[in-house]
Amino acid sequence: MNSDKEVMNMKRGVALVTAMIVLLFLLAVGSVVLFLAIRNMQILGSGRRVQNTREAAEAGVEASLNSIQQLTTEAGINLEQQYKFGKYKVDVEIVPFYNEFVVGSGVEFSTGYEPIGTETSGGGMSKIYIIYSSAKGPRKEKKNLQVLYRKIVGLPGK
Repeated sequence: MNSDKEVMNMKRGVALVTAMIVLLFLLAVGSVVLFLAIRNMQILGSGRRVQNTREAAEAGVEASLNSIQQLTTEAGINLEQQYKFGKYKVDVEIVPFYNEFVVGSGVEFSTGYEPIGTETSGGGMSKIYIIYSSAKGPRKEKKNLQVLYRKIVGLPGK
């Protein structure tokens, strides 16, 4: 028959094994939680970088619109432009697409039919451009935008 001392030693051994199993389980749960937290941070950072890359591509479009607005002839347009916004490189290509005559008077334009001019005139020339903007981020993120832009020229004050 087992003595009291032997029974106590067996209980201590079972308690030790049980405690080790519980600790191993808690370690596994903690590792999974830590892995998920780190992965979530990586996904959020990636989404933020993609959003910043899109904003850089939009900034490239805006910069090219400013250069188009300042010109009166297409001869002065640099059709390929490069910009750097922080860590983001943006390549912009401006393609003159289509020209059309715009009929009407300043009254049509001033009433909001066209967002230009308030003077009376016989119309002007509408130039349509395609703007391709391609932004590259610091970790190979890439965003491409294509924009149609319409500029009215030939009106007084424009």
